[in-house]
This record gives sequence, C-alpha cells and structure tokens, in this order.
Amino acid sequence: MGFWRKMTHLDFPGIALIVGAVCCLVLALQWGGQEKPWNSSDVIGLLVGSGILLAAFGIVQWREGEKATIPLRVIRQRSIFMGSWYLFFLEMAIYAVRTLPNAPFDSPWQLIDSKYLFYLPFYFQSAQLVGAKESGIRAIPLGLSQIVAVVICSYLVTRLGHYVPYMVIGPLVAIVGNALLARITVDTRTAVWATYLVVIGIGTGMGLQIPFTAVQVTLRDDEVPLGNAIVAFLQQLGAAVSVAVAQSIFSGGLRGKLADSDTPIPQEIVIAAGPTGIHKLTSDEAQIRLIQEAYCYAFQNTMYYGLACLVVSVPFALGMQWLKAKSTSKAGQ
Repeated sequence: MGFWRKMTHLDFPGIALIVGAVCCLVLALQWGGQEKPWNSSDVIGLLVGSGILLAAFGIVQWREGEKATIPLRVIRQRSIFMGSWYLFFLEMAIYAVRTLPNAPFDSPWQLIDSKYLFYLPFYFQSAQLVGAKESGIRAIPLGLSQIVAVVICSYLVTRLGHYVPYMVIGPLVAIVGNALLARITVDTRTAVWATYLVVIGIGTGMGLQIPFTAVQVTLRDDEVPLGNAIVAFLQQLGAAVSVAVAQSIFSGGLRGKLADSDTPIPQEIVIAAGPTGIHKLTSDEAQIRLIQEAYCYAFQNTMYYGLACLVVSVPFALGMQWLKAKSTSKAGQ
C-alpha cells in the first residue's frame, strides 16, 4: 500500500476532534482557579467545548467503523475498556506524587507558570528545607520500589498466568501508602516518609503494566497494536489531566493557607521566592515555620487528590475479565 493510499485510511476528523477536546480540557483545568476563576466565561466555554468535541468524536468513531481512530468493537471489549480507564486513574494518582524526569531541579521555580511539577520535592525543599539535589535523592524510594514491583509482577504473570489480582491488590496497597503520606507534617522523620513512599511505589508498580498484558490476552495478534495504542493514550491522557488538576489544587491550597496564617509577607512574594528561597524572605523562625506549614498543607491536599484517583481505579480493576495469560486462546475474544 502506497503512502498516499495509507493517508486516505487515516481518520483525520477523529484525530482533529480528540486533539481539540483534550486541549480544551487541559487548558480549562490549567486556567481554572489560577489565572481565571472557575466561573469565568473562558473556563466554562473551554469545558463546554471539550464536551461537545468529545461527543462529536464519539459520533465520528461510530460512523467511521473500521477506519475509526478507536474502533468501537475494540473499545467495547471489556478488558480493554476497563484496563484503559484503570490506567487513566492510576496514572493520575502517580503524577500527583512523582517527579517528572526531565525537569531541571536547579531551575528558578515559579508555582503558577512552571511546566514542571515536583510535588514531592516541594515538600522536601519547603517543609524540610533541604536543597534541590537532596530533595531529588529523597524521591528515589518511590521510583525504585515502583520499578522493582513492575519487574516482580511481570515475572509472576509470566510464571503463573494470572494478572488481574495484581491490578486489584496494587491500588489497595497504594491507597494505604497515599493515605499515610497525606498525613505527614513538617517534622515527619525520614524513616517514616521513606516507608510511605516505598508502599506507594510497590502499589502503583504492581498494576502499571498489567493492562498491556490484558491487551495481548484478549485481542487477536493483528489487533494488539491498536489495543496497546488505546491503553497508552488513556494512560498519557490521565497524566496530562493530572498535571493540570494537581497544580490547581496545590496552588489553591498554598494560597489559602498563606491567607489564613499570620505571616505579614504577601502571598505573591512567597510564591515567587519558591521553596528554596524561604530563608531569603525572613530570618524570623516563627514566620519561616508558618510558610513551611503552608507548603506542607498544599502538599497534603495534592496527596488527597491522588488518593481519590486510586480509589476510583479499583472498580475498573474489578471489572476486568479474570483470564489466565498462559492458557487463554485469543480466538473469539
């Protein structure tokens, strides 16, 4: 098949509609409560526009049939549908905690404008007053435990065949860790918060790759790339939405706590200074403590958001087809 003939098989209307819907949604979440109030015409218009474009995308997918970007016969497959949304909410929870890997730790930090969100290092740098490099090192238990959990669960699935139990148990373990992490304070000891991070890493890592295994089990070989693309799309969409939502929650919590505190330092000056510039604002230990507690409160709010995402992911895990990878035939699935 030639290049131009391949181009005629692409679903250009569907692609344009889904890209527009996602852009409108992320921009509304980015602006809402920060640059513009939630009841502003711009934010409301973006949310409504996102809904309309998403509905139009669904209609186009139905009319395009096999040429659609997301053929309905594939997304209607129970394990694909449930696994995709499971990974969507799991990724939302992960991005409420994790450090984005390509972000420069020593760059000037601005809460509202920065495209890099480091909620865990925010806590270390502001609440515990450590340097940027040290805060990155302290986040290692989360990433390392997540990698170990992914490797071990992949091995167990290969050996035993069962994969759905890890999707169910993983979020439950992560819920425990996230609930504990949401209660940390300025004075929480290293052994305590490190243990919480390990628990979260193990829980999220257990189910992180399992939906892709379900794709290989439930779809025919020629449909596996399409199924993987659908699952990966929902996964990345969850990350994109989570970045915007978590940023709004963090900045709103920080502003609110600073407004309720007795510090005479204006909010905008505190925000512009960032977590590493607290000591430049004042030498008064009482005022520094108030700013530390404000950052810690904002971090706690963001962790509660991640906790809610983990809870929502559990029903989707329970809705998966309970199949065995080694013995299930793909024919007829």
